Amino acid sequence: DSADNVEGLFKIGPKRAAYILRKCTTAKEMYDNCLKAYRLYSGKEDYEAFMHENCQLLYILRSEDDRWKLPSQ
Repeated sequence: DSADNVEGLFKIGPKRAAYILRKCTTAKEMYDNCLKAYRLYSGKEDYEAFMHENCQLLYILRSEDDRWKLPSQ
């Protein structure tokens, strides 16, 4: 999200993101596919921490103590 100065994945735009998530039916499947994309496209050794940081930055808080959490099964 360049408007919010959040670094994304190189060459992953709305169309490719939709393709990555096309067969997902649960939040866990979406998480797993996103993690795979971060592993393949981030160029970072600690791609999981990078993804989690982006999740925290982009998560919309619903209350003051609210935080993004890993999806459950």
